[in-house]
Amino acid sequence: MPRPALEIPAPVFIVLLAAGRSSRMQGGHKLLLPWGDGTVLRHVAQTAVAAAPTLVVLPPDAPALAAAVAGLDLRVVINAQPDRGMASSLVVALEALDDQAGAVLIALADMPAITRQDFAQVINAWPDAQGRPIIRPHWHGQPGNPVLFDRSMFDQLRNVQGDQGARALIQADPTRLRLIAAASDAVLIDIDTAEAYAAARRRQDAIG
Repeated sequence: MPRPALEIPAPVFIVLLAAGRSSRMQGGHKLLLPWGDGTVLRHVAQTAVAAAPTLVVLPPDAPALAAAVAGLDLRVVINAQPDRGMASSLVVALEALDDQAGAVLIALADMPAITRQDFAQVINAWPDAQGRPIIRPHWHGQPGNPVLFDRSMFDQLRNVQGDQGARALIQADPTRLRLIAAASDAVLIDIDTAEAYAAARRRQDAIG
């Protein structure tokens, strides 16, 4: 199926982080929980692919996660050391992209409420970033995800460490950050726990 056109300068890549251990979710991996017609991971990946070229970072020896994205128009890369934290997945993704990307939109695979329009809103803000290399959505002042980083930040992204991922870069210099108002609270909703997943499902059922 052709990817819907967006008014964006090429190339912006969505980097979908899916190499985490899902340690807070009891009873199975959160990314393999049901959502829509498939799993959480497949739903989020399909949404990303509809918005922009997409790269997904998976852990090694995770055939169920690989199967969840099989057949989608995206690139899979493996983080051989996912226990080193989210930052290690960012480094793997940037290495895989090499010089192809003008910017990356870092997205979390456990946020199934995110829509194509949410991705597009952040991506479309990049050309008019007013000289600020980081773009982040917020919902009534509360910062959310996904977050876009211009390529001028790539060297610094390669040096981040641990589970904070790129958060330290965002906090280090607020003048580099452009916040944009999100269309809904979807930019805040993740499913780290069974309770959060149940709440997200109720929300999704309510909006149809």
